[in-house]
Amino acid sequence: MNVISMVKGGTFKSGFASGFSSSFFSPGTSLGGDGAGGFTLRTTIAGVVGGTASEIGGGKFSNGAVSGAFVHMFNAELGGSVAMNRKRQALLAGAKDGHLTLEEATAWYQNMHGKTLIVDGSRIPFTVNGINEKGSFVATPDKWSDWLVHGTMGISYETYHIYDGQYDFDMQLSRPFRSLATIGGKLYAGNGTPFEIEYRYNGEWKNQ
Repeated sequence: MNVISMVKGGTFKSGFASGFSSSFFSPGTSLGGDGAGGFTLRTTIAGVVGGTASEIGGGKFSNGAVSGAFVHMFNAELGGSVAMNRKRQALLAGAKDGHLTLEEATAWYQNMHGKTLIVDGSRIPFTVNGINEKGSFVATPDKWSDWLVHGTMGISYETYHIYDGQYDFDMQLSRPFRSLATIGGKLYAGNGTPFEIEYRYNGEWKNQ
């Protein structure tokens, strides 16, 4: 921030004052919370604060305003990237706890390049709807949130356990409702790589 001010004809002191002040007092920075009015308004406020601090420090308002605005934008972008990375890491870690949420599944789909994920099958209550051509039960999760992740599931006739499946967005034109949900799911998930889901029981899901 001081380099910006000096290049534009200001002093090191006024540049430091404007940059520090805009970072400390403007909304949307680490000490200002989320703020209000959107990114543009927050940047404008940072510029005004920086310009005022620059004048107090013996520099020009215009130089301080530019310095303050640039420092705010840099901090906002850096803070946003750090926050997004922390959230992504939290979701990926949460995906391994045995119960898979839609957000966790999406994060895994987007970031893990097709790596298999193990899920605790006992944590997915379901209702059997019929039998498929392979002689296995066909079931639907009782919870809407689980259905968004696992969809219709195959259930073993002998063990009543869920068969392993894949998290993907393949279309089945013979099932219009499912295909419509698939399109919506793909739009939500964005780009990624399908991955296998293995359903395990009695704590075996922890071995990943």
